[in-house]
Amino acid sequence: MRSKRTKRGGGGAEKDNSELSVLRRKIPRLEELIQSAPDVRKDKIEQIRAKLRKGTYKVKAEKIAEKIMADNLLDEVYRRRSG
Repeated sequence: MRSKRTKRGGGGAEKDNSELSVLRRKIPRLEELIQSAPDVRKDKIEQIRAKLRKGTYKVKAEKIAEKIMADNLLDEVYRRRSG
């Protein structure tokens, strides 16, 4: 039995293959761009490390709690959609 696509003349698989070929050619360039991108957070990381060494890094418990709660909420939403 033929699919509707085949009955109308097909070409769908060829289009899919050509789109995949284009993506395959782009992936190495995208990987190269990602690897060459500067790590813009290095300064921030170094600042935090220095504060940790000195013992002057202040942690705001409220912000940490907010992030944890937001993460848990997102996990729950994902589980309900997946389950």
